[in-house]
Amino acid sequence: MATVRKLSNLVSIGTPEQENPDERLVGQKHLVNKINYINFQDQTLKVNFRHKRYDRIFSLPVKPQPCLDENLECRWVETALPLKEIDTYEFQNIVIESYQRVIRFVPELLEITESGMLLRLPENGTELIAGKLSRRLCRGIQVQLIQTGAHFFGNLASYTELTFQVELQAVPPQSFKWINLERPISLIVSNADETLYAGECRIVEYQIDGQIGRFHLKPLREHLQRFGTKEFRSPRHRLVPSPYVNLRHPFTGVLIHRNVIDISGSGFSVEEDDPDAVFLPGMILPQVEVNFAGSFRFSCKVQVVYRRPLSSPDTGSRVKCGLALLDISAEDHNKLLALLHHAKNKHCYVCNRVDLDVLWDFFFETGFIYPQKYAFILSNKKQIKATYERLYNGDSTIARHFTYQNNEQILGHIAMLRFYDKAWLIHHHAGNTAASARAGLDVLNQIGRYILDSHRLHSIHMDYMLCYFRPQNKFPSRVFGRITRNINDPDGSSIDTFAYFHFQRNRATQPKLPGGWELGEIQADELRALKYFYEESSGGLMIEALNLEPDTKDMGALVGEYERLGLRRERHLFALKKNGRLTAVIIANISDVGLNLSDLTSSLSMIVLDPSNITRSVVEDALHLVSELYSQAEVPVMIFPAKCTEDLAISTEKLYNLWIMKTEYSDHYFRHLKRLLKFVGL
Repeated sequence: MATVRKLSNLVSIGTPEQENPDERLVGQKHLVNKINYINFQDQTLKVNFRHKRYDRIFSLPVKPQPCLDENLECRWVETALPLKEIDTYEFQNIVIESYQRVIRFVPELLEITESGMLLRLPENGTELIAGKLSRRLCRGIQVQLIQTGAHFFGNLASYTELTFQVELQAVPPQSFKWINLERPISLIVSNADETLYAGECRIVEYQIDGQIGRFHLKPLREHLQRFGTKEFRSPRHRLVPSPYVNLRHPFTGVLIHRNVIDISGSGFSVEEDDPDAVFLPGMILPQVEVNFAGSFRFSCKVQVVYRRPLSSPDTGSRVKCGLALLDISAEDHNKLLALLHHAKNKHCYVCNRVDLDVLWDFFFETGFIYPQKYAFILSNKKQIKATYERLYNGDSTIARHFTYQNNEQILGHIAMLRFYDKAWLIHHHAGNTAASARAGLDVLNQIGRYILDSHRLHSIHMDYMLCYFRPQNKFPSRVFGRITRNINDPDGSSIDTFAYFHFQRNRATQPKLPGGWELGEIQADELRALKYFYEESSGGLMIEALNLEPDTKDMGALVGEYERLGLRRERHLFALKKNGRLTAVIIANISDVGLNLSDLTSSLSMIVLDPSNITRSVVEDALHLVSELYSQAEVPVMIFPAKCTEDLAISTEKLYNLWIMKTEYSDHYFRHLKRLLKFVGL
């Protein structure tokens, strides 16, 4: 026979139920159908007993058997029942609790045994009128209540769109007297896998029953600022037809369907009938499906950030709930942004399928591929065409392209490539100014909006944006250079200048470093020395953005993404030392030829820490040794600091500025574009 302690896990004890005037009668046929549904779903009913002496309610779950007529058999959830304890109570009623509905009926008790009950159904039961019930029953949801070091555990019994009802257990020496009822508490709500809510609440009501405490809690905030305040925000779109969302409610497990009011690349809002509202600000919804009339759908993780009444006379008693995107796959997010960008401007496309013949014609017509650049890529044009087929018309998570088009004609283009673990390279910006004065500017706006919507999402890996440009090129200098000057913080945006030239490897010679010099794989302490040097000489973002720190230098996951597309991405780091002292670091980036049409993605970079302790011949010998990793005889080389090439009498072709910006500084990007271009309409 079950012990009293074991029974307490199955029952709830409370005060007598209060009569609710907002009830309607339901007939016996309805009761039978509902009971059979409960049986079909392997769910339970709640049997209420009233204490004969103390007027307290004792509730016990039972499993109904198939009901074919007025007779109902119910079995205890556990096979044994302490009948002696039951004798102190009298049978009260049976309650059916389900989503938005509570049905109560008083059957005739025919028999009660250790295995169950036999009852006769009444002619009628009572049901709470739809829309009057806001309390949602919860099962399997854990809670933690924390206040000034006191930490209590329990379960979420129910919730409304604005409150929680929790049941806690005090484990000695804990006492509920430890809780200051007048002060806020921290509440954490979770399931077996993850946190579903965390926030400060105030205690509205409470009831203590020995070591069990029941608390009615109300969150202190009805509006959650999930992310920092932004001057420029994602534009919201009201689409026709409007999308809708489906989800299993994380607290109740009930399937929820809501219509979307508006949507952006960073979140969306839904509307609810106020009495039926199920979204509480701060609640995390781990698995939400957004469906665009069956033509496109995606799954995402969101958080409810606000709940506001809809004031229109046509809406009635309805509320608008805002949901912020916390997680979504890179592929699905890209499809969403492609839809939204095109909805905003019919000429703007994101990662659309491109006729590569039209793209190449655009590059030549705009002068983006000029004679000297074409001479460099000419010998590899077949490989380059194959690479661009994968990038532009394949399923890529590492490449994005933006076009401004009039039908199939490309008038503006810009692209970006995830070239480091959390850094994307902006490149290949061009516009046909003869055909459209604004096409090149519109794609700059597009890529900025894309960054704004994407940088907070882990799946996109977009903490930094970087771009190479020549200092004498006026347009990128005005755009990227002025952004850096306006931010005026090297921790937000920085520019470092490299000297650029092509190194011609002589296959007939076998270079050898002079005595005392050695070239080997870089070690953690040498990367730290590189960081210290860079902080002193520049103080910018290059080390962290280019994965040149000991704990970020491994880019295996990114390499795997390239391999999945049939592309190549390698990175090798070497330390050049004289008598054991670090003098220079050589970075060998190896990728498919033409991945970047200036071939900056398949090049050698040398950072010289001690120019006074190195000679031109040592530099050439070291470059010769590392260039053996490349298939081509002529390898692009960039040296930093650029001025050291003058001291070493190294002949260079041009200078390149490496611009880097933390994506959280997007306000500065748009603020500058708004001033400079007079058109950004966010």
